[in-house]
Amino acid sequence: MLHAAEAGAFDLIIAWREDRLYRGLLGGMLDLWNLVKQGTIDVDLVRETYDRKFAGIKASVAELELEAFRERSHMAAKARLRAGKPWGVPRYGYRRNRDAVEVEPEEAHWVRQIF
Repeated sequence: MLHAAEAGAFDLIIAWREDRLYRGLLGGMLDLWNLVKQGTIDVDLVRETYDRKFAGIKASVAELELEAFRERSHMAAKARLRAGKPWGVPRYGYRRNRDAVEVEPEEAHWVRQIF
């Protein structure tokens, strides 16, 4: 949508609420704010008011929160790995059982068939 707006396909985005405009904090919010700031597009919200003055502040706060989230996630992953505990979602063919990863027999059968 933002690429189409940048190309001049439209000049107004209408959304229910501001949180419906973005998929992610950093990319979507900052990209949209830059287009609004440049005057490429405008935003109209059904349930709220889109305030250009606060959009930049919200985008900055979102960027800080995203960085903090990444740092906390990275620290948590390192701690689990140091403790010998699995981290993340097990691959197809495996399942998590408390703090261990085990083979999921039914899925493992299909993995073996593929290979």
